[in-house]
Amino acid sequence: KITGGEKFYCYVNHNMARNTELMVNHPLCTGFSILEEGGAAYNTKDFFDKKFSRKRPSIWDLLGYRNRIRRRYFYRPDYDKVYAVTPKAFPGFKNKVILKDVFSSNNIAYKEFDNARIIVFDGIIVSGLIEIDSFLAGLKKFISLASFKDGLPVYYKFHPAQPVDERKKISDFLSGHWEINFIQLSDDIVLEELIMVAKNLTMYFNFSTISIYANLLGHKCYGFSELLGEASSLYKKNIEGFNQTL
Repeated sequence: KITGGEKFYCYVNHNMARNTELMVNHPLCTGFSILEEGGAAYNTKDFFDKKFSRKRPSIWDLLGYRNRIRRRYFYRPDYDKVYAVTPKAFPGFKNKVILKDVFSSNNIAYKEFDNARIIVFDGIIVSGLIEIDSFLAGLKKFISLASFKDGLPVYYKFHPAQPVDERKKISDFLSGHWEINFIQLSDDIVLEELIMVAKNLTMYFNFSTISIYANLLGHKCYGFSELLGEASSLYKKNIEGFNQTL
């Protein structure tokens, strides 16, 4: 209906979503390619084959979707091309295309963040990779080791996947336990643009492709995933095999 009965081609970020598979397996779809989106693109095919791929569809998939959802893959092997922002994305994948002139923005409003320090959170709690209490314990150790007690603000940015209750717990933790001026960045702030415009940023990450892009643009980037692993054996086990680029 959307294409008016015409054939179409798909560009997808992965193949695990059912709506993606419904499109790719549609009789009018002529093929598909994969676009870099998020940290998943920096792990190998073997990583996904072991942890996520080749899952059998449920009975509901078979009956409810008329056999258009078959074997479940994170990245299906029958793609045409993979499109990457950096050469390190999609390690070991065939037919890789490196996109050019990706890093550009004219939004001068982000100049106000020159020399800023920014903590970037991700979706590891809501995805079940780590417990909230263990995350806060690891975060506490990270903050105690960082040199933040100089009166200058420390910004932090939530991941879109983080729910309201999780955000509140983290914000309450930051505001109630430290003599540090923590400032939450609005969801309207686009980090991909900010790192292109602002100069001399110092950024702190767990896992994020923003860290790769920020590093390429000359910003200082630091990770605290090892501290989270020390606080949670569950998390340490869950991240085994993750690409070290992240």
